[in-house]
Amino acid sequence: MALSWTEVDLQVAQKNDVIIHQQNIKAEDLIEKELPSDIHMVYYNHDGREYSDAVRAIRKSDIFDIYYDKLKELDGSIVDIKSGFGNLRPNMYNDNQKKKG
Repeated sequence: MALSWTEVDLQVAQKNDVIIHQQNIKAEDLIEKELPSDIHMVYYNHDGREYSDAVRAIRKSDIFDIYYDKLKELDGSIVDIKSGFGNLRPNMYNDNQKKKG
């Protein structure tokens, strides 16, 4: 099962400028023209399986810190963090459009 984030986890992540955009999604399933350019794909191992999440952040190091802290509790590990997804300027992206649609 993919990571389970509590409200406290999500608040801590957001305080560190990291937003878990979508869990357990493959990079090829992202619709890049609808996403901000600050989307990163985080690949990690947990419970003997590899998962990938789409995460918003400016710096990879911020993502690494949040995922490392979460995965070390669960005996998991980060495999890779890749950037270069999304076409929209982050300040022009309206996350509410996705939620309404």
